[in-house]
Amino acid sequence: MNPIRFMATFLSRKKQFKEQVQRQFLSRWISSFVITTAIVVVTIVQPIILAIVPAVAAFTNVEVVGDIITYQLNVADPDSTLTPDSLVLEISNPFEAIEEPLVLGTTSGTYVMNYPRYDYRLAIKASKGFGLETLDSRVVEANLDELTGAIASVHIDETLNPQTAFELRYRSHILYSDPYDEVDTISLWWGTLYSEELAVDPNAIPQTWIEVPILAVDSGIWLEGIYNENVTVVMKLSAIDLEGQERILDEYRFMTPLRIYASVYISDVTTNAALASIYIDSGLPIPVDFTVDFLQDGTVINTRDVTVPVGGNESHYEAIEFWYDNLSAQSTYQIILYGDYLDPITGEAIHQNLSHQTFVLSPPYAVDVVILEEMNGYQLTVTVNDMNMILSDLTWTMYAPADGYDMYLDGGTLTVDLPNAPQRIYSGIAAYPQVTDFYIVITATKTIGTNTYYSELERFEPTTTPIPTP
Repeated sequence: MNPIRFMATFLSRKKQFKEQVQRQFLSRWISSFVITTAIVVVTIVQPIILAIVPAVAAFTNVEVVGDIITYQLNVADPDSTLTPDSLVLEISNPFEAIEEPLVLGTTSGTYVMNYPRYDYRLAIKASKGFGLETLDSRVVEANLDELTGAIASVHIDETLNPQTAFELRYRSHILYSDPYDEVDTISLWWGTLYSEELAVDPNAIPQTWIEVPILAVDSGIWLEGIYNENVTVVMKLSAIDLEGQERILDEYRFMTPLRIYASVYISDVTTNAALASIYIDSGLPIPVDFTVDFLQDGTVINTRDVTVPVGGNESHYEAIEFWYDNLSAQSTYQIILYGDYLDPITGEAIHQNLSHQTFVLSPPYAVDVVILEEMNGYQLTVTVNDMNMILSDLTWTMYAPADGYDMYLDGGTLTVDLPNAPQRIYSGIAAYPQVTDFYIVITATKTIGTNTYYSELERFEPTTTPIPTP
């Protein structure tokens, strides 16, 4: 045998044998690993893997007016999956390409075509760590020979605070092109819809419209007097041609910034507890998750969810109340109401501090209440031992139990002797009511630092039928 061929054959078989041994070893090792892993999985708690929300980018409106491109787009990236500062808008054709940096949220703008005889491509691009990729794109062409118009942009007046302003106003950029003088008049019409109307019909149109004449091919128009009540503004750009026919050139609708009517405050404190009251408007156009954080000396010691109905024609005006017990008189406390929601305009996840209050507990005081039945009514006597002078303005109120809200029957102020003395006696008469099922509540104004509370000192429910008035 040729020694060279023999050596080649030997080396080839040796290599095959070595690879076979390696495969067998690897197979056994993997099998052992799989078996071991299966045993471990049974004996441990699997971690919860949270799904990452990918970035969403889209053109919400692209129009061409003559040789001007108008665009509106939105980008949301709640889990920060995009590389910072990589977000751009690319506008290109075979002869030119430009890039404009973008930010998260809503962006609008215009671009004048330098080569209107060629198609233009608009693309939203960003990097997720592996180079730029296209998130959304549009291809457009010029409309040099047609009647066209666009609501190019709408921007809120930033001098107004959407969370506090009674009314809002917006600046709108209007463009139109009429190369053959086909139009008699052009107007921007706008109106508003409340969330209750859209709940009945998502495609509803306003019952009342406001007309703003457009006098130039490039105009800036103010939309004023928009109630800041979570409304949707509906706009249409309308042309009346020489034959009196209406031609809708563009339509656009948007929501005003979400305004949440919600508050949390401490309605009463004792020497070791606090009563929290929450008021939330339930007539919201989108779902909002409400939570309350309770902090002791800056550290969160309790978090609880607050459930409020969404939608409907009525709001939630009755307080949601709960007590915090076993508190320390040496600490400073804070309560914060948060709202979590997806911004209906930008799609961003919002964690908003809606309301908060800082407070301390009450210093010690003592109250003794004596209620006696007299011929002309209940004799009310309240003895107060109040070294820190935090209690004042004691009153009594009589209610009759009823479904929903208890009915007010009567009430009055208790008179006091020595109002500036630490130990004081308050007294008064509560006349007998004409009903047998009722109760009396004695309350006081409690002032601690800069906070004022209306505290219930005593609740009295008679066990006998009142003595009739002679």
